[in-house]
Amino acid sequence: MPLADLLILDIPNTKHSAINFFDIAKMPHYEDVITRFYAWFLDDKYIKDHGAWLRDALFELIMEKSGEKLLVKYCNVQTQVNLITGHRLDLVITVITLTLGKIAIIIENKIYHQLNNDLQSYWDNTGQGCEKKIGVVLSLSKVYIPELSGCKFINILHKEVAVRIGQKAEGISDESNRIYARDFISNLKKLSNMATINKEVKLYFEHAEKINDAIKTRDQAIMYVKSEIKEAAGKKSLNDFPSEDKSEYVYVCDKFEDDLYYVIYFDELLAGKKKIRIVVGISQTARKHLDNFEVVLNNNDISGMIKISEKGKHHANLLAKTYDLSGEDLNDLSGFLAKNITYDFKPMMNLLRIERLKMNQTLN
Repeated sequence: MPLADLLILDIPNTKHSAINFFDIAKMPHYEDVITRFYAWFLDDKYIKDHGAWLRDALFELIMEKSGEKLLVKYCNVQTQVNLITGHRLDLVITVITLTLGKIAIIIENKIYHQLNNDLQSYWDNTGQGCEKKIGVVLSLSKVYIPELSGCKFINILHKEVAVRIGQKAEGISDESNRIYARDFISNLKKLSNMATINKEVKLYFEHAEKINDAIKTRDQAIMYVKSEIKEAAGKKSLNDFPSEDKSEYVYVCDKFEDDLYYVIYFDELLAGKKKIRIVVGISQTARKHLDNFEVVLNNNDISGMIKISEKGKHHANLLAKTYDLSGEDLNDLSGFLAKNITYDFKPMMNLLRIERLKMNQTLN
């Protein structure tokens, strides 16, 4: 299939899930983090104050898959339970029920890892004094559970828990706890989708060779744009800073001055919007005197450009302008950039350099 034929394929849109607390903490896939979340919201103290939405969701699934009827009176929840065999169990819920007496629910939580745990040992060394035991393997996708002697584990998917919680989440009275529930649902669904083949993945495997060719074509486009920026810098006697091969910007500065610079951003161009942005920024010593440069901007004409305030500890971006590119502009991108740096930015850059010179004289 020719590379151009990719353009007429029905390519599914990749959906980006909303950021949740697990993402912010950079722990969306940690088994012990997910286990602790389950334990906290299954605990009797939490349920007394805020409701049994997670317990109801999980226990409904346990009853449906095990065939047992659990009328819960109260629970004791333990995590990372050490056994005499040296094994450690993710979650053990000791439940006092109105129907079956005292039972132990033994839960092994799997996030991406293979199920190679000694479930027989878990069963034999847990729940002493209980009239009944129920084993559960929580996983992102279906797992094979081997036949065991005198015990049985059922498989419940995290996504099934998430869906069942979603049916109950709106009934949570406290707003903060509704947020926790929605974040947990979001994280479980995101992890489950990553573990399950989807339309995008299928499309890739069906057309892997041509998609990889397309990726190489994108890399060539980045190389072209960067070479044109470098050529434009040469035309204006400027230096270009080296940047990562696949970065979507290039720094350009005067040969004798590296704390006044231009940044050429072409991320929108790569996204298909045919736009490119030129930014004027300061760094190092100049950054320490940001107020002086802002006075220069306020006292002079910057029509056609916009003032921006993108400040870091060691740098600040001051001015920007975004350009729409025609096909002709793309064919001679270096000439386009050199022309617009000259007519739009050079007058203001010269004023900033005068201010920088004054600063040098003061420092000396």
